[in-house]
Amino acid sequence: MAWWYQDDGHLKLDGDIPRKIILSTDSFSQGENLFLQHFLLDKYGFHFSLDGQNRLLLYDQFQIYYFLQIVDPYLHESMSRKKRPAYRVKPIADRTTIYLPDHLVLTKPTEEINRQYIKLARIIEAAKNREGFFRHNIVL
Repeated sequence: MAWWYQDDGHLKLDGDIPRKIILSTDSFSQGENLFLQHFLLDKYGFHFSLDGQNRLLLYDQFQIYYFLQIVDPYLHESMSRKKRPAYRVKPIADRTTIYLPDHLVLTKPTEEINRQYIKLARIIEAAKNREGFFRHNIVL
């Protein structure tokens, strides 16, 4: 997958935020692309779509980070433009508004949100584990 991504892949960034991964499959038949879509979904949980140019596209940001986590160790240094950007988490104090569904009732919002926010470091550490992390721990 890393070879394919290095040769026929593209990471579309908006600043340092990954927006999509494109894997060229121009010479593949529609059946071959459907096979690839199902294989990547079954093996890694990636929800690739096909565009009008017969390319595989990945838009989900969590899945993009997971994809880059998998291929990153195998990318040649000359392909640094295709490596994952540093993941930056904004401090919660910089966020002005958080909208929650009506069924979530917080009695002490700041305390409860900060308690959940502390878990983020453990989630990021667990993600370094790679194999199946997003498939089993994140609802896609």
